[in-house]
Amino acid sequence: MSADPEAPFQFLAQLGDSRLDDLIVEALGHNQSLLAAAQRVEAVAAQGVIARAGLYPSVLAGLDFQRNRRNYIGLPIPGIGDSVLTSTTSSWNSGLSASWEVDLWGRVRAGARAADADSRAARIELEGARLSLAGQVCRAWFALLEANQQVRLAEQTLASWQRSEHWARSRFEAGVGPALDLRLTAANTARARASLLEVEQAKDLAARAMEVLLGRYPAGELSAADTFPEIPQTLSAGIPAALLGRRPDLQAARIRAEAAAARSQLARADLYPRLSLSASGGASSDESGDLTDSDFGIWSLATNLARPVFDAGSLRAGVRAQDAQTRAVLAEWAGLVLRACGEVESALVRCSFVDARLVALQQMSEEFLEAERLAQEQYVSGLVGIVIVLDARRGRLAADAELLHARRAALETRLDLWLALGGEEPSGEAEASGEESDR
Repeated sequence: MSADPEAPFQFLAQLGDSRLDDLIVEALGHNQSLLAAAQRVEAVAAQGVIARAGLYPSVLAGLDFQRNRRNYIGLPIPGIGDSVLTSTTSSWNSGLSASWEVDLWGRVRAGARAADADSRAARIELEGARLSLAGQVCRAWFALLEANQQVRLAEQTLASWQRSEHWARSRFEAGVGPALDLRLTAANTARARASLLEVEQAKDLAARAMEVLLGRYPAGELSAADTFPEIPQTLSAGIPAALLGRRPDLQAARIRAEAAAARSQLARADLYPRLSLSASGGASSDESGDLTDSDFGIWSLATNLARPVFDAGSLRAGVRAQDAQTRAVLAEWAGLVLRACGEVESALVRCSFVDARLVALQQMSEEFLEAERLAQEQYVSGLVGIVIVLDARRGRLAADAELLHARRAALETRLDLWLALGGEEPSGEAEASGEESDR
């Protein structure tokens, strides 16, 4: 997966919704949480540079100038009276100093490896955050699409009940229809009006939630299409081991384990002596022009070997603590692998059940539509009462609303499976380059 915000997610192309593609690109470029995560990755990368700097000598350059005045009390000079004898001196110093810890036991190298692993894990976790954000945008978009269609269905429902109420009122006023028919249709009209307000509120809230993900002000102005995109075919899960190379969270957890192992080595190296070398050289004179004269040169060399003699067992306790932390990270990684496999298997099962339920709901909607048509014909012929018509219509409207929700659920199960698989399966070339970068 590329870090470029313009990079598409191939699975989403199967939906055939170019508007969704544009919204995901917008979210990847403007979502505040993702921008904050990117800055944290930069901070971790900088810590890696700091850790690797310990592998090299530290060199400082300095230029110092001092001017002093001294008073000599009790040394009067004849002819000057009571004046105090003074002298003024200037001093110029320049030089370079260097210090370096000889990494005898690999302590510094282990710290650098740990910091480098942290940096790689943070970059991979950022990719995981991008994938997660794309999933959140998709889920919010599906919710907005359903809310928009539920509003249209509620508007059609209200118009249908209003026609029925008008027809029942006309019959009642003409003396050929009972008051009960008018009351029942009027009650259903009022219910439809209340339902319309409810779904309009849901649509407004869905639009605002989507705008927040996009980094926009939540004004509730985002519009949605009137239909769902095509439901993709169920993805192939592949072999479970392939998850290790797909899912960013599993890759990051594995690299975190490498960092923990490096810190264990660092903790062990702290048990041994540290050897440090330092050197300095330069010039010192009371005239700045003498700083380039080798006759005024000064230098020093020093070495230091230090080893803890008594620490009340704190260093060895640190080794045990870091070893335990490494084992904990490995156990967490193993747990993540199991949960990842469970998420894939669960998503596959949900896809099959949701698809079967979608077929059943489609059939139910068609049957209720035909039942409503027959009930309406028989009511006009005087064969049944209006209650039968009302029941058939309510069943058909409820089936249509449930069918919309099931179509959204079918899209979301495909999305869940895609996320559980860690996005698109990388090509062999991409995997090879990724393994090379890990080294």
